[in-house]
Amino acid sequence: MAQRTRTCKKVSRKEAHPPANRGAAAGEQVRADIAASFQRVAVAHLEERARRAAGWAAAAHPRLRHLVVSGGVAANAAVRARLQARRRPDAPLGMRG
Repeated sequence: MAQRTRTCKKVSRKEAHPPANRGAAAGEQVRADIAASFQRVAVAHLEERARRAAGWAAAAHPRLRHLVVSGGVAANAAVRARLQARRRPDAPLGMRG
């Protein structure tokens, strides 16, 4: 099952069974949990896509040395941090944000 499908099912379960007698703070926590889960999945997806793109580019053009991530994606601190954390010195392309 795809990660996106698991996240959607998790959201559906949380919406179908809201916290009983816990007030607005519990509802806010549920929304925060859902948003964090979505961001985690989205960042992992972008990380995998960048990894595959770097591999394909390195295979097609061995002299390439950098992968540039720009625009809205690069503006996201979680995406930048995750991509920088995954950089390997031995990787065919260095990732720079």
